[in-house]
Amino acid sequence: MATPVYKVLVDWDNDGDWTEAINDITGDVMQFNLSRGKNVKNQRANAGVFDCILNNTTNKYSFHKSSGALYGKLKPARPVMVRMGYPVDDFTGTNTDTLASRKPTTDDNFAAWAGDTSKFEIISNKLKANDTGYFESYLNIGTPDCHVGVDFTYGGAGADSKGGGLVLRWVDANNYLYVWTSTSTLYLSQFLSGSQSNLETATYGGTSPVIGFSSWSTGQTKYIEAECNGRQVSVWVDGHLYIHEASLNSAFDNATNFGVGGDPHANDRWEDFGGWRTMFTGVIDSLEPRPEPGKQYAFMRAIDDMERLKVFQCRSTTGNIDTTTGHCVDQILNAAKVSVTDSDHGAGANLIINKGERIIDTGATLAEDSTDDFKPISRNALTELYACQDEEGIGFYYIDGNGTHRFEAEAHRDSFPHTEDRAIWKDVRSGTPAETDIFYTHLEWNDGVALVENDIQYSYYKVEPAASLATVWRLGGNAANAVSLGEDRPLIAASGSESFIVELTNAYTSGWVTPAQTTDFTVYTTPVTGGVNITSDVVATIDATTIGYTEPIITLTNSNAANGYVRFLKVRATLHTGGSRTTARAEDATSANNYGVRRIKYASSFMNNWQAAKGQADKRLAKRKDPYQILKLTMPNGTKANLTEIIHRSISDRINVQSSNIGLTASVDYYIENFKMSVTDGGMDIKCIWELIAVTSLT
Repeated sequence: MATPVYKVLVDWDNDGDWTEAINDITGDVMQFNLSRGKNVKNQRANAGVFDCILNNTTNKYSFHKSSGALYGKLKPARPVMVRMGYPVDDFTGTNTDTLASRKPTTDDNFAAWAGDTSKFEIISNKLKANDTGYFESYLNIGTPDCHVGVDFTYGGAGADSKGGGLVLRWVDANNYLYVWTSTSTLYLSQFLSGSQSNLETATYGGTSPVIGFSSWSTGQTKYIEAECNGRQVSVWVDGHLYIHEASLNSAFDNATNFGVGGDPHANDRWEDFGGWRTMFTGVIDSLEPRPEPGKQYAFMRAIDDMERLKVFQCRSTTGNIDTTTGHCVDQILNAAKVSVTDSDHGAGANLIINKGERIIDTGATLAEDSTDDFKPISRNALTELYACQDEEGIGFYYIDGNGTHRFEAEAHRDSFPHTEDRAIWKDVRSGTPAETDIFYTHLEWNDGVALVENDIQYSYYKVEPAASLATVWRLGGNAANAVSLGEDRPLIAASGSESFIVELTNAYTSGWVTPAQTTDFTVYTTPVTGGVNITSDVVATIDATTIGYTEPIITLTNSNAANGYVRFLKVRATLHTGGSRTTARAEDATSANNYGVRRIKYASSFMNNWQAAKGQADKRLAKRKDPYQILKLTMPNGTKANLTEIIHRSISDRINVQSSNIGLTASVDYYIENFKMSVTDGGMDIKCIWELIAVTSLT
C-alpha cells in the first residue's frame, strides 16, 4: 500500500520562521482530517479546516503545565502549515553516492531516478551537483498535474550565470521547464526545442508591505513549491506566491517527469525533494487537551483565512474604473487587509495576479463608464466576495492549501485543462491489479435537481455624485457653530489628541478634505460659552486607510497648554448616493414546467447597467435551468496511482468517473467541487471523499 510523508508545522513564535525544530509537531500527530472546497448545495466555499489529535503524554499541549515544552507559547491564532508528499526522496545515504539506480526513500517499489543521475551526488544527506553546465535528473510522478517541492540552498550562479532549482515537466534534454533563483529574483524558464528563455520573473520583497523576504542570500535555505495544472505553473517560496504563468507551450502538456537540476552551482543543495504539496495554511482555532489518565491527548483545530473574512467589516469602494468581477474581488481583498504587492492585470488578459496571496480571473464586466459610479464595499469581506461570485453568474471564490486566494470566473472551466478529463476513476480494479489502477470504493449519486434555477433576476443601481463638495458629516449631528447645551463637546486634553471615526448612513463619498481650522472645526477652553478660542493651536488630520475609505478617522491634536472643547466639527467631501434599482430577468418555461418555478433574485452590489445584469442572468440561466448529476465517492490509498490522485488532484479538475454497477459510462465527465480527507495509522490508512458535479446536464 502506497503511503505518503507528511509534515505538520506550527509557528509557535509567530515570527515567520518555520525551520525551528520546536515548530515540527509531526511526531505527535496521531491522526488528522482535512477539508476544502465548495458546498455543492449552497454553491459557497467553506473555510479550509485541519483537525488533528495530538499525543499529549508529556503535557506538551497543556496550557497551564509549566514543565511542558511549549509552556508560554500555546497562544491562539498561531500559524499552521500542513504538507503531504509522494513520492519523496530525503537523500539519506552515503556521501558521493550518485542518483544512479536510486529510488525515492518513501517507496522502494517506485521507479528509479532517471536522466543525468551521475552528475548528482549525496553529501551529508543532501544532494549536490558534481559537474557544470545544464543537466537534470527526475522522477516520473505519473501525472503532468501535480505539486513538487524541495528545501533548496542557494549556492550562487551557475556556469551560464543562471542557477539550479526545480525541473518541471521534463520531456527531453531540449524541452523542459525549470525554476531557479538569484539573490534578488525568482525565475521560471523553459528549454523549448533547445532554446532557453525566461517565461516569468519575480523580484523578492516589494513595498507596502514586503512580501516574504527582500533577498535570497548565498547559503540560505528556503522551501520552493511549484504547481503544474494544465498550461499553468504557480511557484511559491516559503509559502508566498511569486510566479503564476498561465500560457505554457502545449509541448509540455503530457510530461510527467519532475526533478532537480538546471544550471547549478557547486554549492547548491537539494534536500527532501518530491511530490510535496502544501495541503493547508491557516491558524489555530482551538487547542484542547484531554488529561484523562492513560489517554493523554489534545484536539487541535486550525482554520484558513476565510474564517477571518467572515468577521472582517470592509470600509472601501470599488474605485473609479470600469469594473470587472475580478477587480471587485481584488478590491475586497485589499479592504480585508490581505497582504499584497504588485498587481499584474495583463496575464493573458484573463487574470489578475498579485504577488503574495492571489490568483484571480478577470471575469465579467459589471460596471461601465464608472468614473463616478463606484460602489461601496461595506459588509463583511466574505459576504462581499460571495456577492461577486453571484454577480459573475457562476463564479467561485476559495482559498487553496497554500493560503492563496483564488477566484474562478464563469468561463474558467471552459478552457484547457478543464475541457478534457485529467484522469479516469473506476469502481473496479483492472483484471490484473496494478499500482497504476485508480479506483474508488463507495459511490453516492444525486440527480442535482435541487440546484435548478429557472427564473433568475438581477437588480442593479447607479450611483450619482454631488456636483461639488458638501458637508457630509457633523460631530453628533450638531448644526454648524451651535453652542446649545446637550450637544457633543468632546474634551481634548492639553497637549493631547482625540480621534473620531466618521460613519455615513446610506451614502458614501470621494475626495475627503482635511478639516480646516475655523471653517470645519473650532476649539475653546470652555465647552459652551465664553472661554478662549484655541482653534489655531489644534491641527486636524484625516486617515482613510486604517479602517477604510468609507470610514475615515479624524484626529484633532491640541498643542495648547490648556484643555480644549470641540464646539463643532464637520467633514467635507463629494457625496455619492444610490439611485433606484432596475431588475433584469431571464427565465425558461420548459425548465419551470419540468421542475416547477425556481426563482432566485440577486440584489447586485457592483453592477450598474442593464446589459451587465441581463447578460449575467442569461449566463446563469444557461447553466442552472437543467440538473447536473452530483457524485460523492470514497478513494483509499490502495495504489500508487490512488495516492497520487489524493495528494495532487485539485478543485475544478475534470475527471471521468465510471461505474459498472449503476451504468456510469465514459460519456460523462465531472468537475471536482470539494474533498474531505482522513489520515490515520501514521499515514498507512488514508481515505479521501470527493464530491463532483457533472460537466453536462442530465437533459
